[in-house]
Amino acid sequence: MNAYQKASVLVGLVSFAPMYRSILKGRSQNIASWVLWSLIAGITASSLIAEHGNHAIASAYTAGNLSVAILIMRSKRVEWTWFESAVTTLVVVCLIIWLILGARAATVASTTAHITAGIAQLKDSYIRPRETSVIAYSGWMTADILSVIGGKDWSIEERLFPTAIAIYSLLVVLAASRLSWQKLFRP
Repeated sequence: MNAYQKASVLVGLVSFAPMYRSILKGRSQNIASWVLWSLIAGITASSLIAEHGNHAIASAYTAGNLSVAILIMRSKRVEWTWFESAVTTLVVVCLIIWLILGARAATVASTTAHITAGIAQLKDSYIRPRETSVIAYSGWMTADILSVIGGKDWSIEERLFPTAIAIYSLLVVLAASRLSWQKLFRP
């Protein structure tokens, strides 16, 4: 792991701090969603490890998502909606793809699952921008950019996941910041 990848892990993990703070302040979040996010990130990290790829940031996100889920456990808030069912389906599809097509295909599938599962957050960030942690998503975007820079080559194993998640995080930041931008450019 090179210096950029080490920095990406550090920035990525520190960027979970706003989530911890929110939970400790009593703002409830759904543990099922965070466990499912952990599973998708875990599949990505595992497939990248199997392919000897750039797995550091995916591994950090697995740990970060799981730590958020553990912190939420004390609130005992478990909610199961269509969203959790959809993400569970994505997890199962990723595992089936891995079994049939191998680790490289699982990397593509799990990266696609991250983005697909994130559409709901992107929509929420646009509709209710004040409920989105722009600091967290800016941190994750920075971590992903560092991970992209730290990749050895332009292969699926080295740069697909961090590039896709950096773009996704940028979109969330832009959606959540739209009110600020509107104020800035109003005559």
